[in-house]
Amino acid sequence: MSATSSLARVDDVLRSRNSVHHAVVLLESADGSRRHTATTHRMGLDDRFITASISKLFVHAIAYALVDRGILALDQLAEPWVGADTMRGIHTIKGRDYGAWITLRHLVTHTSGLPNLETASVNGAPSIEKQILQRDREVPLSDVLDLHRRVPGKFPPGSGHRAHYSDTNADLLALLLERATDTPYDQLLKGFILEPLGLHRTGLVHTDTSDPAPVFRRRRPVTFTRYLSSQHGSGGVVASASDLMVFLRAFMEGALFSREHLTNPDWRRTQYGPLQYGPGVMRLAVPRLLSPLFPAPAIVGHSGSTGSFAFYCPSYETYIVGTVNQMSGVPFEYVYRYLNAFAR
Repeated sequence: MSATSSLARVDDVLRSRNSVHHAVVLLESADGSRRHTATTHRMGLDDRFITASISKLFVHAIAYALVDRGILALDQLAEPWVGADTMRGIHTIKGRDYGAWITLRHLVTHTSGLPNLETASVNGAPSIEKQILQRDREVPLSDVLDLHRRVPGKFPPGSGHRAHYSDTNADLLALLLERATDTPYDQLLKGFILEPLGLHRTGLVHTDTSDPAPVFRRRRPVTFTRYLSSQHGSGGVVASASDLMVFLRAFMEGALFSREHLTNPDWRRTQYGPLQYGPGVMRLAVPRLLSPLFPAPAIVGHSGSTGSFAFYCPSYETYIVGTVNQMSGVPFEYVYRYLNAFAR
């Protein structure tokens, strides 16, 4: 079966799923010679969607660029930049406070040992995610850090060969970048990424942002723009598929920072099954035994809780970005279906 007919079959699967309401998929070969697009419900390549945790790639790119300029160093402590009061008590284990030990590298690689409180219950209370789905509201970083002071850390920063994915890492990193440069995060995003790459459909979510495609949780549309407006580093970026492809290629190919930051990666397994984290990027590789329907080779990049994805597949030399705008379930089935069809 040709790549064209294989891709058409995957397009039909995407459009036939009742769980997929507004989706867009864009694939490009690394050499730029081939491209495929698929959309549903009138979404186009220039329509904006919530990237959710793909936003972390943006804050990591800015951090690496500042390291390259000598303004920051990966192994310097976060506390001198964000303040002792900010870090005090946010990471304690058996009464010992490790907040002052957290470095820039720990934040980028999710090896700080901070728990992920967005999806975790704190002292029996609903998780932040559950609260937001009931009533959208802003959640300042200071409030999140206060919650951290009520729960223990997972492990001392950098200890062992492990990672624990936590949104707080990226939001602390965004604050650190602001303090180190004396520049608001939206201006850092504009100066280091949006203007150099000519991304006109990408920016931060604001409380009144209303143009991104709707996100669904099963069959129910959900709204959480107020929440995302306070989560700049971890989930606050909206983008179009066309912009996201430009950004992902620039991130992976060294247009924004030295490619040395991504070489010789030290992949560490996270709390989310086979997902690993390394030098500012996520990695997924599923053994064929666990993926009997189609191969699932290693992909590096990031996904988001809204069904968004931005990955590069080295073995297929292919980039894929997009979203299924669905919080129930993960988008990897579609990512791998499209990658395998595109590689034929």
